[in-house]
Amino acid sequence: MPGERNQDAGERLLPNGAAIIAAENCPALLTPAEARHFAALLRSEAARMRGENIVAARKQSLTEAVLGEVSGLEHAKDQSGTKHLYAHAHEIRGLAGMAGLSTAGRIANDLCQYLDALPADITLPDPMTVELHVRAIGRAARAPWEAEDVGTAVAETLNRLVARNLTQTRSAVEPVHDAPPEAAKPDAP
Repeated sequence: MPGERNQDAGERLLPNGAAIIAAENCPALLTPAEARHFAALLRSEAARMRGENIVAARKQSLTEAVLGEVSGLEHAKDQSGTKHLYAHAHEIRGLAGMAGLSTAGRIANDLCQYLDALPADITLPDPMTVELHVRAIGRAARAPWEAEDVGTAVAETLNRLVARNLTQTRSAVEPVHDAPPEAAKPDAP
């Protein structure tokens, strides 16, 4: 019968036929009255303030994690290849937003996209493009108050640089096709 508990199997059946399997250390389901009480607690001022305090406490540790990844990124830019460079930029783009460092995250994301967009036969990215991204990420992470003011302009400028760099890289890699002889002849008068 729905709602009855099967003691042997550790299950409780719901009216829709679904079974809830009892497990140790798992919270019990709330009754409707308990659920209303719990929802009211979540909407309370005390809960809001507690949540803000938890986020603030985590923000510092996330910021420290981002700064650690920035240091790793700065070291990786001088290494050969892109594996470590990409790994650090990827971590920064994932953590930065939660740490309140959205500009650093955006520029790290742009660096990841640049590295992803490089042609397969290019093993080393343009050093100046990488250097500018790494410096911008470091500055945005270490001085977020400045990043709020100029971060969008910096990110857009770096995106234009990347677009130009990728265009030049691709045109240098693509095979050149000689024009057919007819195209080389001047028009007859």
